[in-house]
Amino acid sequence: MESIYELIRSNLIGGEKLPNDFNILRIAAGEDYPPPDDGEDRRTTADGVTQGEFDAVVARLPKNISQHLLVNFFTAVVLKRGIKAYDEMTVGSLDGKKLDAARKIVASAVAASEKYETITIADKVLSQLVNLKTDRKKTANFGKYLATTGQSVPAVKLGIAMTGSFGDPDDEEIIMTLGRCEEFTYFAVKALSVLIKDSSAFVDRCMELVKVTGGWGKLSAILELPDKIEDGEHRRWLLTHGADSLLGLYPQAAECAVKGGLGGFLGDCIEDKTVLDAETACGICNIIEGLFQAENVKGWDAFNEVPDIGTVLSSFAYCVKCGVFQNDERAETLLAKLAEKKYIRS
Repeated sequence: MESIYELIRSNLIGGEKLPNDFNILRIAAGEDYPPPDDGEDRRTTADGVTQGEFDAVVARLPKNISQHLLVNFFTAVVLKRGIKAYDEMTVGSLDGKKLDAARKIVASAVAASEKYETITIADKVLSQLVNLKTDRKKTANFGKYLATTGQSVPAVKLGIAMTGSFGDPDDEEIIMTLGRCEEFTYFAVKALSVLIKDSSAFVDRCMELVKVTGGWGKLSAILELPDKIEDGEHRRWLLTHGADSLLGLYPQAAECAVKGGLGGFLGDCIEDKTVLDAETACGICNIIEGLFQAENVKGWDAFNEVPDIGTVLSSFAYCVKCGVFQNDERAETLLAKLAEKKYIRS
């Protein structure tokens, strides 16, 4: 099998988006790609796992899950040896038995990167590499090696994490390419948040990934965006398209309301009394509908995740009554439901 990085890069449509049937978990398990045209939904594996699902869920459990301290330490030690051996190989200073020995050390490091679920060890292992005074440039080079030549999902994930923590801005494109695959989006946006120092540049890159993913990857990228986004086009996109995803409307509805600046946007609508186009009206109705959907999820109160939700919903009600949402027939129904649930006064 070719490297996961090359597989992703060669299948990007227009250099931006992967086909809907691209599933790295299935491919890594030995399935052929492209898949046969048998009508099967290829977005999940045989046991029902969706790309990016495990990491997105585990990363947000109430308690951090991590491997035992000794596991993190010994993984870091093996990686440090691999980093040194890989550097000696790439500078061409080895030959004969020494080269063979270095290749075995690198192979051991790759195997160590594949042994555990990356989400459970990445942060601790990277911290241990710092504690072990591992050379940053050599670590970044080994991270890029794992990210671009790795043939297993865990190795590529750890490579992304290492590249983000120890690399430089020139490495952004490697991370962006891998982040377009939903299984790697979470690690990509985390890496970019460290690698890119300018907040607006990070938002731009993160939004690129939001726009080309549609499931757990899209959710991961939206969650990593700051609450206050300066760019008006980004805010408008989140209000218009952000809530709609393969996961349903509710997982990211509150995030899009906050990060899209729904309250301020509706305030402007009240002032201008401009009828919204159907696409924008639909997107905002999706957000309100998503907040309602979250009520049916145990322990989830999405309405209370939106600051000043009372004012936001009152503004929505006023806009509906003024005809701002006349291009989406759901608006009146949502307004009635808000009144029924006593979120607004009827």
